[in-house]
Amino acid sequence: MVISGDTSKEIPEESLQLMQAPDLLIADAIAPPHIHVLKHMSSEEALELSEELEAKETVLVHLSHLYRPHEVESLFLPLGYDGQTFEF
Repeated sequence: MVISGDTSKEIPEESLQLMQAPDLLIADAIAPPHIHVLKHMSSEEALELSEELEAKETVLVHLSHLYRPHEVESLFLPLGYDGQTFEF
């Protein structure tokens, strides 16, 4: 499992190597794809990271009020939620 909290897409190569192929990536995605915030990833950047790392499963967390309501946005993005559990 890899957790990226308060992370921009600018992750050092050495760290990316250590993060490769997780069963689960829990990724900071503070903003929807069309909005970019310094020191955080957008959902688009987080999903790009997931692909680059070859994560088996990805959950987007650290979400802001810039997203549409959770029940709408979660139809399009793998948004995390309070109390969510994972089994391996």
